[in-house]
Amino acid sequence: MNFSRLIALPAAGAVQQIPTAFTPVWVNVTVGNATQAFEWSRMADGSPYMVIKGCFTFGTTTSFTSNIEMEVPGGFTATRLTNQISEGTTHLFDSGTATNNQFATLSLMPGGNMNFIATATGVGIDATIPFTWVSNDRISINAILSIDEWGV
Repeated sequence: MNFSRLIALPAAGAVQQIPTAFTPVWVNVTVGNATQAFEWSRMADGSPYMVIKGCFTFGTTTSFTSNIEMEVPGGFTATRLTNQISEGTTHLFDSGTATNNQFATLSLMPGGNMNFIATATGVGIDATIPFTWVSNDRISINAILSIDEWGV
């Protein structure tokens, strides 16, 4: 394991940059009338790490066609920290069964997109995994990416 790429806390006095709102670019998703609220920011001045937070709420015309992916925002390129660590966590909320809360990991794929892997099944999220997606179901994302353009 390459420990030199693990996340370190910012230096004392470092300030996280102001978040930038963005609309994700999705792969295998028909956004339709979904609502999205996403933002990214640099972890701290001079830090190579990007923090991503956001929520995607299904609408009546939203659908997944296959394993979903999200592009890294801002046109940046990200690199996996290690093969053993995911880049983020995802909370999956099934509005039809409020007790059916699931989780997924967020991992960078070789092409640079973030892939969502359902924790319970170990496979990618799609139209029926980990449940059948309908209006008002939600995906909440928290991720930290190592951005190539910012150096390490």
